Amino acid sequence: MPEMIDGVPQSRKRALLLHQIAFSIYFPLLLITADAVRSIQHPAGKSWVDDLQWLIAGAWHAPSYRFAFCLLWATSTITLFLCLRMLVRLSFSDVFLRTFAGIIAVAGFPLTVVYISFPGYLHMLGSFPRALLYVFAPHRWLAVEVIASLACSFLFLFLKWPSKALWGLLLLCLHFAIWTWFVLIGDERSLIVFPPLSFLASLAWGLYVRQAEAGGRDTFSL
Repeated sequence: MPEMIDGVPQSRKRALLLHQIAFSIYFPLLLITADAVRSIQHPAGKSWVDDLQWLIAGAWHAPSYRFAFCLLWATSTITLFLCLRMLVRLSFSDVFLRTFAGIIAVAGFPLTVVYISFPGYLHMLGSFPRALLYVFAPHRWLAVEVIASLACSFLFLFLKWPSKALWGLLLLCLHFAIWTWFVLIGDERSLIVFPPLSFLASLAWGLYVRQAEAGGRDTFSL
């Protein structure tokens, strides 16, 4: 008989907390990095980190870019985590964590690569698949891998495939090994942190989904 807390198995509460922590750390870092890279590509624009530097400089003195980046990331992480904890009783929170957070964990980094590699011109291509093929040239097979990772995420979420946890783990390892290779052959070695973080966030999501399916989809209590 599993240990219960407020009528909910402790393992489910731990899975929920782990998923919330992993998503709160990973998602803000992904957004802030994408915004920072786009500001470098378009010098006329300012990033969120630049804006934070300007705000701090007005009251004190301008901090380093790295300090402002870390401060924005830490603040965003804490804020997102607290929001997830406060909204945990709502059914919408479960839907958000199961769907959006899962897609971000598994395919967020590849989709962000598309976003920062071809900003402002996607409408000219007329379709998302063509954009993927353009961005990942000459390794166009990566476009198929991105779509396959999205498909696998939905299969896992709605059809519980793969049913064996080991097969799911192997697929995740292959997926993130490919994107680790992609980062290593590219010019942006600073992005090497994202595949490992994505992998951990995906594991936390998978555990959360498995635990939720095992005990139904009732909402959690704090």
